Amino acid sequence: MSWDMCVMAEGAAEVAKKLGLKGIGILVPFREKHRLKGMKGAGISTGVIVSGKAGKVVKDVRSVRRSVELVAVSGGDLETNRMALSTPEVDMLLHPWKDRQDCGLDHVMVKLAAKNNVSVCFDFHGLLVSSRRSRVQLMNSMLEAAKLVRKFKAPFVMASGAVEPYDLRSASDLLSFGRTLGFRDPEIKNAMSDRIVSENRKRLSGKWVMPGVEVE
Repeated sequence: MSWDMCVMAEGAAEVAKKLGLKGIGILVPFREKHRLKGMKGAGISTGVIVSGKAGKVVKDVRSVRRSVELVAVSGGDLETNRMALSTPEVDMLLHPWKDRQDCGLDHVMVKLAAKNNVSVCFDFHGLLVSSRRSRVQLMNSMLEAAKLVRKFKAPFVMASGAVEPYDLRSASDLLSFGRTLGFRDPEIKNAMSDRIVSENRKRLSGKWVMPGVEVE
C-alpha cells in the first residue's frame, strides 16, 4: 500500500481509495494554513507549502514546524532550493527545476538533502499539463535531478502533484514514472511510503526527543 505525499486537491481521499492508495498528503499554501483544520480523516496527512525568498522561507518553516505534519518548500530559485535542502525542518522540496532550463540542483545541494533528510519531490502533474516542447525540457530536468539523487543517495518522494482529485495517479502509475527516471523498485516503493508522516507524527506527539529516542 502506497502514499501520495504531494496532493494539492481537496476532496481527493475517495479517489485515492479507488486507486488503491493507502493515504495522501494534502498541502495548502502557507498563508492558507487555517484551511487544514477541516481536512482530517483516515489516510490523510496535512501540511503547508512555503514559498518566497530564502530568508522568509526559513522563518515561515520554523514558525509552522511544530503545528503541521508536513512542510514543503516551493522551489525554483537557486538560493531557495539551497536553503530548503539545508534546513532539517523541511520535509520536501517541490519542483526545484521550476521556470529553469536546468534541474535547479547540484552535487552540493543534493549532499545537503541527504545530510538533512530533505526529500526531493518528483511529481507527475507538471508533465501531465505541459506542452510538447516544455515537457521535453521538464523531463530532462527531472532525469538530471534523479541522477544526482541516486548518486548521492538523497531521499526523494514520488507523487502525483495533483491539483484536482482526478489528477491523482495509482501506485502502479507512479512506479512506472519512477522507473522512467531511472530509480529501482525498492527505492520507488520507499519514496511512496508513509515514512515522513510516521516520523513527524512521532515528533508532534510530545514523546519524541530525537531519532530513536522517545519518552515513555
